[in-house]
Amino acid sequence: MDRAVIRRGGTRERRAAVLICLAFVVGLTMVGCGRVLQPPTPTLVAGETPRPTDTPRPTATRRATFTPVPATPSTTPTPTATPTPVIYTIKKGDTLIPIARKFGVTV
Repeated sequence: MDRAVIRRGGTRERRAAVLICLAFVVGLTMVGCGRVLQPPTPTLVAGETPRPTDTPRPTATRRATFTPVPATPSTTPTPTATPTPVIYTIKKGDTLIPIARKFGVTV
């Protein structure tokens, strides 16, 4: 029984041909992307006179409108100085809720 030899990727010649075709297609695509097509400039034929173009009509100027003045901010009261903080030294057995109650603070 003959075993068929399985080649991975084909022959070198086939790979080279595919790469050349791929490079050709990419090259054509790149060349086509860079072209800018412009319509031809109209030229006068002998004996033909150019058509006059419409002249723009001046438009009426609008009347000046009132420009609002930005509001001046009201004076902000100067904040009062904060009192000197009270320092409490934690003792053994203290918990947060009794300490907060002592100073009138909620937790």
